[in-house]
Amino acid sequence: MKSKTLPCNLSTVNDRLRALHSDFRISDTSFPKFGDLARYCEAKGHLKLGREKDSVTVAESKYYEEPPPETEEEKAEKEERRKMREEERERRKEGGEDDEKTW
Repeated sequence: MKSKTLPCNLSTVNDRLRALHSDFRISDTSFPKFGDLARYCEAKGHLKLGREKDSVTVAESKYYEEPPPETEEEKAEKEERRKMREEERERRKEGGEDDEKTW
């Protein structure tokens, strides 16, 4: 799951849940849609839902813990990966290749 902070798109939560529990299917529950389950959880005080444009988000959760700040080593690794991606893009441009992959 890409988002590690809140607010987080509700569909991302659903995807993460399915990744952690591959046998989970909302159709196996009493809730017609994942959003109904989320609203039930909100009513029980487990989380708060929000909206961003056309998306439903999890705005708060009583189980959420803020991720620790990046260490200097993590920041350096992230910067190194960014530089490598940029260098690869430049090589592609110089070689006449498209930056986008075609299928």
